[in-house]
Amino acid sequence: MTATGVMDDADLSLRRARAADSDRYAQYETTLAELYLTKARELQGHAQYGEARALASEALRLANAANRRAAEHRSGDAPTSTAGLAVPKE
Repeated sequence: MTATGVMDDADLSLRRARAADSDRYAQYETTLAELYLTKARELQGHAQYGEARALASEALRLANAANRRAAEHRSGDAPTSTAGLAVPKE
């Protein structure tokens, strides 16, 4: 698959993740996917196709992870951890 094809797939997955509210539930993965995709486009513009494809592949992986994480939160399957939360004393 070409760099352009991977970038298109990553872009589509990122749009789906955002529609699933990944900016709220998977902020790290969403932001990082966007940054990788932006850099991949920049590298492609400089004819660095191999590097662009590698970054686009990572963007796709992260966008898919953001999509899964957001879907888990929407369906209520997210783990309920209280680690790091302050518990009021009685």
